[in-house]
Amino acid sequence: MDEVPHPAPDVAPHDELRARIDQLDRLVGTPKGEEMKRLAELSAAELPESTLSDLRAGRRVPQEATLEAFVKACLRRAKELRVTVPPPLDDWAAWQRLREAAARTRSRDSSRSTGSGTAALSPAAFVPMAKLVAPAGLANPPVLCRRFVGHTEVLSWLDGISAGTAYVVHGLGGCGKTTLVAHWLSRHPEKYNPAWWITADSADGLNQGLASLAAKLQPALEHSLPVDIQSERAVQWLVKHDGWLLVLDNVGDPSLAEPLLSRLPKGRFVITSRRATGWDRFAVARRLDVLPLEEAVELAMKALPPGRRVDLDGITRICAELGRLPLAVEQAAVYLAETGIDACEYLNLLAQYPADVYRSGGVGWSPEKTVARVWAVTLARLASDSLTIMVLRVLAWFAPRGIPRGLLDGLARRPAVHDAIRQLGAHSMILVGHGTLDVHRLVQAVARTPGAAAVADDELLLIDQARRFAAAALRSRMPDDPEADPTLWSTWSALSPHILAYLDRTNPSQDEPDAEFMAYQISRFLRGQGQYASVLSLAQRSADVAARLYGDDTLPVTDRLTNLAEAHLATGNPSQGLALHHRVLCLRRALLDERDPRVFQAQDRLAHAYLSVGDTARAVEMHERLLTDLEQVLGPDAPFTLIGANDLVHAMLEHDVVRGLPLAENVLERCERALGGDHPQTLTARHNWAGASVLAKDWETAIPLFEQIIVDSARVLGAKHPDTLKAQANLAGAYFNKGAPSKPYPFLNRSSPTPTTPWASTAD
Repeated sequence: MDEVPHPAPDVAPHDELRARIDQLDRLVGTPKGEEMKRLAELSAAELPESTLSDLRAGRRVPQEATLEAFVKACLRRAKELRVTVPPPLDDWAAWQRLREAAARTRSRDSSRSTGSGTAALSPAAFVPMAKLVAPAGLANPPVLCRRFVGHTEVLSWLDGISAGTAYVVHGLGGCGKTTLVAHWLSRHPEKYNPAWWITADSADGLNQGLASLAAKLQPALEHSLPVDIQSERAVQWLVKHDGWLLVLDNVGDPSLAEPLLSRLPKGRFVITSRRATGWDRFAVARRLDVLPLEEAVELAMKALPPGRRVDLDGITRICAELGRLPLAVEQAAVYLAETGIDACEYLNLLAQYPADVYRSGGVGWSPEKTVARVWAVTLARLASDSLTIMVLRVLAWFAPRGIPRGLLDGLARRPAVHDAIRQLGAHSMILVGHGTLDVHRLVQAVARTPGAAAVADDELLLIDQARRFAAAALRSRMPDDPEADPTLWSTWSALSPHILAYLDRTNPSQDEPDAEFMAYQISRFLRGQGQYASVLSLAQRSADVAARLYGDDTLPVTDRLTNLAEAHLATGNPSQGLALHHRVLCLRRALLDERDPRVFQAQDRLAHAYLSVGDTARAVEMHERLLTDLEQVLGPDAPFTLIGANDLVHAMLEHDVVRGLPLAENVLERCERALGGDHPQTLTARHNWAGASVLAKDWETAIPLFEQIIVDSARVLGAKHPDTLKAQANLAGAYFNKGAPSKPYPFLNRSSPTPTTPWASTAD
């Protein structure tokens, strides 16, 4: 590549600086428009978007930090493209010297324009700022977006602004802060004068906005004074006048606004920012949340062309999937309108090509205003601390709400993790609660999607490291047994949405032991709680992955196949469950001693499967033989022996009521003596005895028993546990069979299942 020529000696330093900026800009070689996006991504911590166009146009000598950010971003981009940057463009010290010379020259030029050149100005140009009167209706509101809905409470809150107050509307990028304030301002077109809007994402932007106000107050000096002097003149005018309002939009840091507000203590300020903290010293802050679902749907409908046939359910699903974020909802609706695809196809694209969809705005949209870009600046600011980004990437694998902070234990030293959480919360990337964290689902999606908002060269590796840590963290916090101990169910309930979210966001073909074990255990827990929607798919996933990891004919696989068989039985496919239980018993007999408890368990489950397909005689025969073996090997009062006894009672009552009645009473006495009154197996035995009493038409025994079972089950297992609901239904059935009206009962749930027989055991 040819060396970049040096400008002639008589070229003014400011012009030479502008020429070198243009040379470096062209050397990077990125297309116009995309160039702005890329440079902002590479140096967003020091180079806000609003400064880029001014820098390229050479409107003023840039601040040193701004120039440094631009130069280093271009050099980094050149390195990525493997383009050689010739001297002096690659020498930051040379850039510094040239900038200082340009600044001195521009300062002398400004002095001349306000010195000997002042004679050409009219006397009106030098009216003191204190005596200047603002023209009526002086305002510069942004273009009003016609697609605006909701946030009535925040609009009313802004209505209460008074002299000497500053209101801050903060929130996640894309939640509609700027649009909200613009609409609020449009409701009061004559209330404030001037009502001046400043894009204050940088010190340069704030100064430029104030200078523009001074120029409108005194047009004769618009082109005669440098920006810094004009900015100061605007502040002097604001100090001496009232009735005005300043909107400082997109303030990146509270420290940027605080000096101005401290000089104008009687003013009115409305500030928008992604920063959630640091305002309490000088302003009143309020968080702007995402839209309620119905308002998000309304916003989407406004973006669709009139007369288009609309799949309202599909639009609702899109809004829910996008977390009701206004920017994302509007972007999706415009995409639907311009491509002509339906909601189902959009959701499929979002699942298969998330990075592409997040980057795709409407025709004429700025690339900076897409979901993929809206958080890139914030992420780039945070990228200097790799732990902060890693914390966000780990959180991206959990459910959006109620993430226990303990899931981050071990990621780094606790103070460092706490500081990373604080930084993410301060930048509105997460919501910090008491012991839990919330992350918007689209922030999660961007954080775990390669290419959606790249902030590191080794992005794929870092995302995978975060995924592995998330899996290990979830597994380490899972209690041992999801079925046997009710005291652990609250822990399972808290973890289950995060386990399910992780499994939903990962590919089963890539599952490792942690993920496989999560699928196995969470399917057992959900089945035990009667939440069958995803039980079968989770159990199948666990069985398939275990076979891949451990081999087809291994003990871990028999556990997974047992779980899969129970899932089939619970979801109405008893023949498949029976076949799987047969296979498990054969495998365990081949791998274990005949008297091993795991062989006994396989026999018990197979007998229960026969009962499920209606072969009660065979079920009773198998349970009787098994109970004899259990009593001999484990003892008559061993917990597993009593499980087998309860299962025999259940089968016997369906096969031979006369033999079942005394057995049910005997097993209940044994459970109460050996396990206590609140053990789940004791509750099962009590339920069996109540059912036996119904079959014997002993209402005086059955009804009080069911009433007590409801109370005990609700206390021990939970009011919504399947056993509690079944007891409610069986109580109603007992009243019905007795021919008496059932009395109102506090635990009775109208949605409880209706018994198909006069009674039903919890073994079903």
